[in-house]
Amino acid sequence: MPEALDYQSANAAPPAEGKWYRQVSSYQWLVLAIASAGWVFDAFEGQVFNITRDDMLRQLLGPGHAAQQKFWGDIFLAIFLLGGTVGGIGFGNLADKVGRKPIMAVTILFYSVFSALTYFATSLWHVAALRFLVALGVGGEWAVAASLVAEVFPETARARAGGIFHATSVAGTWLAALSGLAVGTHWRYAYLISIVPALLLVWVRSSIQEPQRWKAAGLERHRMGSFRELFFDARWGPRAVVGLLLAAVGLGTFWGVVVAGQDLTRELLLRLGWSQANAIEQSKFAYGIVQATGLGFGLVSMGPLSEWLGRKGAFLILHVGVIFILPIVCYAPHAYWQMLLLLPIYGFSPAACMRVMQFTSQNYFRITSGRPAPASASTAAASSPPQCSGFPATSNRDPVSTCAPQSSSLVCSTSWA
Repeated sequence: MPEALDYQSANAAPPAEGKWYRQVSSYQWLVLAIASAGWVFDAFEGQVFNITRDDMLRQLLGPGHAAQQKFWGDIFLAIFLLGGTVGGIGFGNLADKVGRKPIMAVTILFYSVFSALTYFATSLWHVAALRFLVALGVGGEWAVAASLVAEVFPETARARAGGIFHATSVAGTWLAALSGLAVGTHWRYAYLISIVPALLLVWVRSSIQEPQRWKAAGLERHRMGSFRELFFDARWGPRAVVGLLLAAVGLGTFWGVVVAGQDLTRELLLRLGWSQANAIEQSKFAYGIVQATGLGFGLVSMGPLSEWLGRKGAFLILHVGVIFILPIVCYAPHAYWQMLLLLPIYGFSPAACMRVMQFTSQNYFRITSGRPAPASASTAAASSPPQCSGFPATSNRDPVSTCAPQSSSLVCSTSWA
């Protein structure tokens, strides 16, 4: 049997001893590499707007409209988050029904093409429409790629693989920041880079196989991606709601806190007497490079922190950390170098919160056994307890014992809202 299809042996219960990465097959590493490459450009598409928005809105609105620039920047961010929610639910549901491979390819093409078209935007409604369409692809690709990684990796490596997968988003933020710094005020050229991810389609189409869990669910004639069964069955409906609320808290913390780092830096520099042009350029560097580095450490540390503190403990402590660091970053810095020292910590806690939140919320979802239901369609489905659909589990630390249906669109996408 080819290695790409030998999922049962690759994901069987591993020995009790040994490093986690020694139990990962070459095909599983390949899946992680491809999913991470898609996620890198996901992050780029989301962050390139944050990096270039001041120059973009100043050109589209004209000089002397600082208040309107802030207003429209927030509006476009809200539109992007709405599009991510819709795209995750829609494309995630399609991935449950027709397969991971074709939907991943479609979502990558979606965000590549529509982001590149931003080069031609000449009015606010152009930007609004394109940001929504880009977000459809970004949200969809995230849901599918995260589910694919979790379905393919064994239990002992899943937390670490998830941390690596999400941490690669930092490369996308770095790329967006370097692009913004390179083009300066000529913001349109930064969006042309967005066409590069389309090349991933060849890699996805030639290398990715549908997960065996997804195939098995189809052969057993399970209903795939049923929202009705997920939310309205008394056995797992309450867990689905709690899981989504946890996801909303983590993502709300991330988008409400992390993105503000650029604005906080720019406002500090303006108060210190820097010119607007220099303040904008230095805030791009502070946010896109310095703060993003702390963000990456936060994402990577999620696996070890969850193993050390437990997922609930990590979730609680990291959110308390956000409460403490937020006012410090807002009010303590009185010099640029002080802000640069604080921003990595400012990025660390919300990023780790987001990733712990995702992994914790996924424990409220499980796959069904012996009845028609949307099975093995997500991140959480891959971490099912023993005897769920006959797939082995290697850990009994999971507090949730009920097998339940799961949809990839719900684990990763609803948390955008």
